[in-house]
Amino acid sequence: MEQDIAIVIGTSPATLLASQAIVPIDYDELEIAGAIGGAPLEVAKCIDSNIRVPAAAEIILEGKILANTRAPEGPFGEFPQYYGERANNHVIRINKVTHRKRPIFLTIVGGGLEHLLLGAIPRETTILSTLQRNFTCVRNVFLTMGGVCHYHLVIQVEHPKSGEAKNLLMAAFGAHYDINQSDRRRYRRRYS
Repeated sequence: MEQDIAIVIGTSPATLLASQAIVPIDYDELEIAGAIGGAPLEVAKCIDSNIRVPAAAEIILEGKILANTRAPEGPFGEFPQYYGERANNHVIRINKVTHRKRPIFLTIVGGGLEHLLLGAIPRETTILSTLQRNFTCVRNVFLTMGGVCHYHLVIQVEHPKSGEAKNLLMAAFGAHYDINQSDRRRYRRRYS
């Protein structure tokens, strides 16, 4: 069965940040974008489907994901600053293109600073929220550039209780799937 899809090109920074939020499947990233922007995000219904998209977007591509159809795609630059392998991925048939007058085609270069920070800010927020729910000593978190804003996490704590650091580290590994797994083995040996 084909699935409706809309691809948004050129949207607000709040919408870009919200698109990277790590939230449960039933959360609407457009609501998150509105919260970040301080007001409900104005949306418009697509022409060929019931999908709602940011009304101020520059370009909207409407189409369908074709059922049981894959084709070679890539290689493309990825956030860890290497090229992802060429792979068979879903195929989209574009049915409609709408755009503003003189649209701006906004793109983000994979692995560049803008790409890395766009992903880091929502991840740090999710990780900080998760850790602070369970550990009152956590003050802040930071995903480092050395870990391409995904793999290496610095946690700022204030007056942790005895033994709390070990539990905090284990919770940090569980707070987000990108936190470096090799570090988990090192900390297990060091703090066990």
